[in-house]
Formats: sequence, C-alpha cells, structure tokens
Amino acid sequence: MNRILTILLAIGASLTSFAGGKVIIGGICYQLNDKKQTATVVKNQQSYQGDIVIPEKVEGDSLSYYVEEISAFAFAGQTAITSLEVPKTVTKIGANAFYGCKGLKKIEIPAGVKKINSEAFGSAALESIELPSGLEEIGYRAFFKCKLTAIELPQSLKKIESSAFSGNNIESVAFPSGIEKIGGFDCTPLKSVEIPDGVSEIGRFAFASCKSLESVKLPKELIYKEEKYIGWQNKEETRILGGIGDSAFSGCEKLTSIELPENLDMIQSNTFEGCTSLKSIKIPASVTQVNREAFKGCTALEEIEIPATVERASENLFCNSGVKKLRWLSNATITENALLDMTSLEEAELNAREIEKFTLCMTYENKDNKDKKCPLKKLTIGKDTEKIEDGAFASLKDLTEIIVDAENKKYAVDSGCLYAKGTKRLIRA
Repeated sequence: MNRILTILLAIGASLTSFAGGKVIIGGICYQLNDKKQTATVVKNQQSYQGDIVIPEKVEGDSLSYYVEEISAFAFAGQTAITSLEVPKTVTKIGANAFYGCKGLKKIEIPAGVKKINSEAFGSAALESIELPSGLEEIGYRAFFKCKLTAIELPQSLKKIESSAFSGNNIESVAFPSGIEKIGGFDCTPLKSVEIPDGVSEIGRFAFASCKSLESVKLPKELIYKEEKYIGWQNKEETRILGGIGDSAFSGCEKLTSIELPENLDMIQSNTFEGCTSLKSIKIPASVTQVNREAFKGCTALEEIEIPATVERASENLFCNSGVKKLRWLSNATITENALLDMTSLEEAELNAREIEKFTLCMTYENKDNKDKKCPLKKLTIGKDTEKIEDGAFASLKDLTEIIVDAENKKYAVDSGCLYAKGTKRLIRA
C-alpha cells in the first residue's frame, strides 16, 4: 500500500480538489503561484504514512508548476512518515516543516537549499543526514533531539544557530574554515572541539552541558563585525557583533582548561558555570566586562585574576567555586554581591575604585545565613581604591593580615587596623 502511494505522488495523481485557495494533488497539499508557475507544499489536514515522494512538477487545470518550497509546518506532527524524497527543484524548507515526524529516519535535502530554518526537523527520528554542498545557514533547533550520531558540515556553511543539533548523539564534528557563527551542539557527547580562525561568534549555549567535552581549542582572535540597524527615533545605528555567548560552555564537567581569544571583549553570564574540572583560565587583557555567575560552581578553579582592563563586573561571579586566591586588578566597583559565596577564598588582592561590601558568608538565597565560614586570611588593598564602605569586611572572622599599597592616598594600616587617612575612620580593627 505504501509503495502505491509513493508512485501516485511521484506522477501527480489526476485527482485534484480545491479548498481555501489550496490545491490537493496526489494527496499532497500545495499553494500554487500562477505568475511564477511555482508550487509550495503546505500543511495538509489529512495524515500521511509510509514513504513519501514529492514530485518536481505538478499539473494544475492548464499550467505546470515546479515545486520550489516546503512551507512552515507542512509535515509537522506526521508521525507515520518513514522517509521522504524532496525534489531537486526545492530551494527553501520552512520552519517546523518536519517537526515531530517521529518515524522519519531518512531524507535527502536538495542542493539548492541555502538555509534550513528553525526547528525544521526538530524531534524527528533522523538517524543520518547529508547536508547539501551549498548550505549556508542552519537555524535554531533545526535538528533538535533527532537521532543523529554523526554530521558532516559543508564548506559553504556560515552560521549554526543555537541548539541546532542539541540532544543528538554526535561525538565529533569538524567545522568548515569559512564558518562565522557557531552554536547548537549543547547536550551532545562531544569530546573535543576545534574552532577555526575567522569565526566571529560562538553562540549562546553553543556547547552547554557537553558533559564529555575535555578539550576546546579557540581561535587566537575573533572577527568582530559591524552591523547597521534602525534604532531609536528611526535613526540608523551601528552595533558590534561577535564574541562568546552566555552559557556557551556551562556544564562542561570534564573541561580542565581553556585559552580564550586575545581580543575577547566580554565574558558573558554563566559562560563557564558548572565546569567542575576547570583548573586554570586566564582572562585576556582585552576583556572590559565580566557578567553574572560567569564562573559559578567551578569547584576545581583555585586562582583567578580580573585584569585591569575590566570596567564592569556583575554579581555572583565566583559563587560556590573553589577559588582560593583572587587578584582583582581592575578599578571596577566590587558591588555587594560581586563576590558572593566565595567560601574557599583565603587570599585577595583588591584594586577596585570602590568596595561596597565583601559578603563572603552570605548566600544568594538567604543573606542572613550565619553558618558559612569566611576563610579569608590575607587581604591587600591596591593603590587605586578610593572608597570602602563601612562594614565592608566585618564578616571576615579569619582575616589576620591586611596590607595597603604604599601609593594608596585614602587608606593605611596601623597595628593591623585598616583606617581612612583623612578622617582616621576605622574600617577594620
């Protein structure tokens, strides 16, 4: 029965019906364009099953139409389809076109397709896929939770959006030399990753929860790009594109070290959260901003340095990490929650222009928690610190050594007591 259906679809069966401007030919629903003489496969309310073949050309009442597009949701939820042949005339596959086709194990994408749109094959049963040589972009969750074990990316590929291959069983991947944006391999068993030169952006969650990932090689530099857009009051503005997105490597439990690009401008939120084996990382001098929870839960990380170039640092940067020694060379303000829950910290060198509070013993959920030990023993105040709030170090019960840089104009130490020079105000006895 399935073979008979395949033959009928291939030749374009004579039975044709019309409903709401759409045409059903051989059991497949099309939208016809008389002017261009093209046909788009659209969603059919009826169910498909077995092996489906879409013909290159369908016949209308008086014209022939070449099939050029499979529209969004065209076959979505058709769980009884086992394979589908797409004609070489097709150049566009819409979003969610085959989403949830849980019986679809095989499909060949034509060479003319330049972009696979978001969730096009999400949650399908695809075990393998051959991507066309001219493909340039793979959209958000395009192959999300399929059953792929391997993937070969064409040299033409420029962009892979977030979660494109998330949830598959892909253990290795080679990125083409001309690729510009990489994302989409979160929750896969990748063991190593090498990002080629020329990449502009490593996207949000790109390799998040890759629990087997042990080795990552990033390019020496990222290629940042300018983009024009229409902004406030309809004026043309420019923004910079590129960098490493938030949570890009979060949950990579076996990653022990990583060398960041020399021109990286920002470390986004949660970038390395939960990298429990990460022992060493150097923040390059190009970085101007470090966002919240960037190194949260990095329990193997014992030393970290915030370079002088950092202009802004957010909250909970190292909470529940293993950092024992912190060098804060930046003038960026240490806010009340910036160093929250650094309960392994023993030595700190702080050169922030302003220190609001050193809340080591407080948890994010309950700032009144008194049970956590504050292990900081040695504190050095740098030459640029100009303001320390009252009680900033009040909770540091184990602090036994305080040093102030001789060039600091605002603060000094006398007999182990930290005080403000001008007012003799006692900061820490």
